[in-house]
This record gives sequence, C-alpha cells and structure tokens, in this order.
Amino acid sequence: MKVLQNLKKYLKYIIFGYLFSGCEYSKIHYYSILNLKDNLDKKNINKSIKQEEIGVETVKISKALNRPQIVFKVSENELKFEETYQWGGNFQEEITQFVIKELREKNQQYVIYKYPSENRSQPKYQWYGEIQQFYGKLGGEILFDGNCRIFDKNSQNVKLEKYISLKKATKNNSIDNYIETQRELLSEWINSCLLKD
Repeated sequence: MKVLQNLKKYLKYIIFGYLFSGCEYSKIHYYSILNLKDNLDKKNINKSIKQEEIGVETVKISKALNRPQIVFKVSENELKFEETYQWGGNFQEEITQFVIKELREKNQQYVIYKYPSENRSQPKYQWYGEIQQFYGKLGGEILFDGNCRIFDKNSQNVKLEKYISLKKATKNNSIDNYIETQRELLSEWINSCLLKD
C-alpha cells in the first residue's frame, strides 16, 4: 500500500514536470530575417537588357551565428544565445535567400539565382559572402563584419572583393526592431557588394 502511495506521489511529480516543461517550450517565439511578404520565387529575368547570370553561393556564417537561437552581445567578450527568441528556419539559408532577393532588386540587369542548386547552367559570375559578426544588444547597437567577392568565371578574375564593417543603433529594445535593424545592415552590406558595370 505504501509503495502504491509513493508511486502515485512520484507519478504526480512527473506529470507536473512534464506539463511545466511543455509550458516552457510554448514560450518560444520564432522569427525570420526575411520579410514574409517578400516574393522569393520572383525571378528578375529581363533578356532584353542582358543575359549574364550571377550565381550566389550559400553565405558562410560564423559558428556563433549558425544556431537556431538569436544571438545577442552581452559584453565585449560575452554572447547570449536566447532560448525564447529563435529563428523559424535555417538562419544560413535565410540569409542566402535575403542576399538573392536584394541582389535581384539592386542588379536587375542580371539573372540572379542560388548556385548550384537552382540552375544547372554555369553563371558568368559567382557571388560569395561570409559573415563573421552580426549581433548586438536589444536597445543598443548591432555590429556587422563580413566580406564579399564576385568572381568572373570566364576571365578567372576577381571583379570585386570587399571587407565591410558596419554598426547601427536599434530604435528601441523590442526584438522586432532588433531584427529589422539586422535587415537594414544586411541591405547596406549587399549594397556595397554589387557588380558595377
């Protein structure tokens, strides 16, 4: 009888623990670096202007950024991986799609696609990007450090190579504004990495 009472007691603790952990998981909020209204399927193919293609390689991101949690900077030497604020998709892939979308808007005279997965043809140019730092404080500044390179596959020449360091203050301490500021920094970076005629 005593064993049965102890078993019921432990079972009660297990059920409460399970329910409590379920409540903790429900507190997770998911975000995207992409604007959900963006039409990522829209291709900027305009053959009457130019048929040259730019293939965008998957953007490399630092080990600290390559995780589901949104990263914040706590101090000069400390980062925080926030469990309640997480990316809804693969952050590296979303940044790559963001780059493609921005390049299509800013370089409309080229056909731009993810390389090699979207198109079997060999593009004339290949666009490479790498991000080392892309975090800051809620209600503070966000820092960005990254580089980009555009390679001409025909001439085997590097058409453009840049290392870019940017920072931008957030407008308030909301997570939505934090992500919007990250989008603005990404857009500034891509604007510095355009193929000039």
